[in-house]
Amino acid sequence: MIFEQRRDIEKAKELYQQAFAHEDFEAASRLGMLCLRQHDWQSAKDWFLKGVEKGDEESRKILMRVSGDDDS
Repeated sequence: MIFEQRRDIEKAKELYQQAFAHEDFEAASRLGMLCLRQHDWQSAKDWFLKGVEKGDEESRKILMRVSGDDDS
């Protein structure tokens, strides 16, 4: 069961990376969240920053929230 979940997560990451490469920049926030679920903060942060650079508002909100800078 756990192996299947890991495989599903890796497949999802691959699909979101393809979407990001095809200028679906909202995929960055989804990739970041998948990385967080895997306890990979550095990769998550990198994806959120890529999303912010491309104007993804959701990535900006999540990055602020997880880094403790959320003013809302």
